Amino acid sequence: MSIKKGDTVSWTSHGRGSSVQRVGIVEAVIPAGQLPSAEHSKAVKSNYLPRDRESYIVHVSAGPESRSKGKLYWPHASLTKI
Repeated sequence: MSIKKGDTVSWTSHGRGSSVQRVGIVEAVIPAGQLPSAEHSKAVKSNYLPRDRESYIVHVSAGPESRSKGKLYWPHASLTKI
């Protein structure tokens, strides 16, 4: 399976005792061993180490009724599905 920019992906995020299914559009593909670009790392607040496999910056829309433009996420590739 090859995920590329523009693909719709989903994953389940876990935190604070609950699970949330997220769906978004891949905005950038991050090669293994690299960090997101400066533009993306600021948006996803990444103070992380490079990942050992290809990963993705995903834009999740806030929905049509929201004034927000949505949010960027950097989910673990093993959780990301087309």
